[in-house]
Amino acid sequence: MVARVLAGETALFEILMRRYNQRLYRMSRMILRNDGEAEDVMQDAYVRAYEHLNQFAGKAAFSTWLTRIAIHEALARKRRRGRMEELDALPENGNLWPYSNPLRPVRKTAPLHRKLVNCWNRRLTSSGSLPRGGHAA
Repeated sequence: MVARVLAGETALFEILMRRYNQRLYRMSRMILRNDGEAEDVMQDAYVRAYEHLNQFAGKAAFSTWLTRIAIHEALARKRRRGRMEELDALPENGNLWPYSNPLRPVRKTAPLHRKLVNCWNRRLTSSGSLPRGGHAA
């Protein structure tokens, strides 16, 4: 059927979609734990599969190839969601100290780093300029 879609019978792609809807939905839902995102992943996977159908080599079953596309889409979406959650967890004042990733524990070097930053800030405020050799970030 893939060969026929490639040959121009594009309406057959809808049959392929209907055949694998449940499989892709279940796989995406298992990864994302969200119905709406799982449906979005299905759509994205079908679009990518259609765009790259000529790259399907037939070494594996079409269902395997299509499922791998959906898995990659779901995992990418999950990574993006994780990054967005990290950004949402940042303090509203924009202060990233004492760590740049709010989900990562503070390292033991944080007190030393804090002292260096405080010292640098005191030098800046007392002199009104950057120390020799210093530069603004």
